[in-house]
Amino acid sequence: MTSPRENTRRPGFTLVELLVTVGIISVLVGLTLPAVQSAREAARRARCADRQRQLIQAVHAFEAAHNGLPSAATDHIPLHLAPGWFVRGSIFVALLPHLEQVALSQALNFEVPAVDLVPPANVTAATRTLDVLLCPSDPYTDADPYGCTNVRANVGLNEHRRVPSIRGGVSMELIDTGPFSQNGLLRRVSEIRDGLSNTLAFSEKSVGSGGGRFDPSRDWISVIGRYNYEASADEWIGLCSGLGPESTAQGQTNGGRAWLLDLPVYSAFFPSVPPNSPVPDCSLGPYQGIRAARSGHPGGVNAAMADGSVRWFADSIDQQTWRALGTRSGGEPVTFE
Repeated sequence: MTSPRENTRRPGFTLVELLVTVGIISVLVGLTLPAVQSAREAARRARCADRQRQLIQAVHAFEAAHNGLPSAATDHIPLHLAPGWFVRGSIFVALLPHLEQVALSQALNFEVPAVDLVPPANVTAATRTLDVLLCPSDPYTDADPYGCTNVRANVGLNEHRRVPSIRGGVSMELIDTGPFSQNGLLRRVSEIRDGLSNTLAFSEKSVGSGGGRFDPSRDWISVIGRYNYEASADEWIGLCSGLGPESTAQGQTNGGRAWLLDLPVYSAFFPSVPPNSPVPDCSLGPYQGIRAARSGHPGGVNAAMADGSVRWFADSIDQQTWRALGTRSGGEPVTFE
């Protein structure tokens, strides 16, 4: 005969069994979480690639409509405006009608003087966020003060050389080696002699931290007064590599934080160094220097080729190969997987 105490006992886990169960669940979570995170990153990377594919298709649509590739810089001085009053538009401005953004394109007014880079008439449009220019792997893409872009146009190494000036003396001339001109001209496809499939058109670049703590993986250092326009890409590598921790006092956090503007700091990259290079970005103001392709993806970046394809490039790509892909008519042999 059983006692009343024994009849009221309820089945359950012992403390040891509970601890073992919790331990097993923890191990399973530890094993599956990296796989889940990896799958999510793969999905984000695929979305970034798809958006670049939309952009390069828009470039081809522009070329078919205008018989030339869009310029990386649409600077111009309207004849009825006083000299020195000018407006700036990036390559993305030219592509708006081919990205189903006709209304936004029509809202822009480039016949007004620029004030603080963006004319008041264009401020509302400049604050617009365009998903096609953003990568979900980058957490810094809030529109502040303007809409951001993770996609940058390839404008070559952005080196300069001295040439005789028409007024006497010498002046600095851009050595324009990228597929997109920086002087408002529409470059013909026939000028890309290295072949469209061997020429970088766009790549990723992380948006600046926007006034937050300086981050060398996304921000840049201004070296105005420490170098000159004649510096070669290799000289810039030497300069930027030699910057010490104190140089971050000149750190700039505005990279990519205005898709509307043509200045390299906002909408371009230079293929001087491989993607995600340990050489920090530094430059002479917003112009030439080191502005590497960078992304939040582990191990590399997506990049759109001029033929319309989008490829993955690992950080380990040879520097000379990356530079060869960055020029339109260098004649360099290119071998890559």
